[in-house]
Amino acid sequence: MNTRILEQKNKEFFRKISRIYDKGFFGKIMFDSTKKTVEAANVKSGSRVLDIGCGTGNLLFILSKDNTPELHGFDLSKDMLKIARGKLKNKAELKLMSVKKLKKENPKNYFDYVFISDAFHHLPFQERVIRDSKALLKKGGKLVISDFSLGTIGNKIFQLIEPGNSGMHTLKGFMDLFEKNKFKNIKQKRLGPIAVYTEGIKG
Repeated sequence: MNTRILEQKNKEFFRKISRIYDKGFFGKIMFDSTKKTVEAANVKSGSRVLDIGCGTGNLLFILSKDNTPELHGFDLSKDMLKIARGKLKNKAELKLMSVKKLKKENPKNYFDYVFISDAFHHLPFQERVIRDSKALLKKGGKLVISDFSLGTIGNKIFQLIEPGNSGMHTLKGFMDLFEKNKFKNIKQKRLGPIAVYTEGIKG
């Protein structure tokens, strides 16, 4: 799908669901999944963190409670970011930005952690996003991708029915992406029936 069309679909999709994203049963599932992602990453004190596709700011909000000193996030949706800004106040630097500008708008070899939580399947040119994320990490920094993975058939069905879905991966698919980009100490685990966590270290 054309990148401009994909991003427009995502803007519209998240405009529609932004007001209910954190609410009810769905909101609890998403928050719990994000909390498990943060716990699995074991973020060290004094770290610089970037959250790609930060949405309503749940991941950064959880980290702000642990006094992580430098938090950054960006998202394509102004509606989701509005909620994130209300939630985080001045505890994180938040930008309205396309992932196309990831490498241009962020310093290289700077972050200790780059997270993509429940957003990877909405991003265009996913392999480039991984390469650019690696460039932003310090040596020894960690890339974390936590995303839905429903099996080969389930992924294909979900991609067809969800607006702005750019492509989903099996557990092996995520492992292959990390290996292809030469991450070290790659680890993976299920966070629940529908979510998979993968991390790798920049060597």
